[in-house]
Amino acid sequence: MAGYNHATLRINALATAIWNKMDIRDLQNLDLVYSPPFARTSDIIHIASRKVKSS
Repeated sequence: MAGYNHATLRINALATAIWNKMDIRDLQNLDLVYSPPFARTSDIIHIASRKVKSS
């Protein structure tokens, strides 16, 4: 994965999810870092996991 907007933080979160064999429900409830200048309350990982679950 390469990109902008702190892509490395998402790599770490997804690597942790894979290592722990998390499912989509676990990803939706994953507690990620939140700081207004750097991150939104709902990360793209949460948004994507909701989209996958709803399909």
